[in-house]
Amino acid sequence: MENNYSKFVLLFDSWICLPDTKQLFIQSIKRAYSQKKFRDKQIGKKQCSFNLSQKSINQLALLAELQGVPKNHILESLINNKILELGVKQ
Repeated sequence: MENNYSKFVLLFDSWICLPDTKQLFIQSIKRAYSQKKFRDKQIGKKQCSFNLSQKSINQLALLAELQGVPKNHILESLINNKILELGVKQ
């Protein structure tokens, strides 16, 4: 690992380009690494996409704001409560 890092630093330092180009490259690497760290933390979660009425979107946002939690937590809580209410075994 250390050897690869040294190779990268050598390559980066010897790269002949404008300083702004190097800065943009560094920023893109940082963004990509941050995105990778975020995705790695999403174990057990899967993205879901569906349409809601504007009224429901506004109500969801209001509930999230009032409870101080993200919108997905509100949805998960509502689903879990309904499953418990119906007595559905998983």
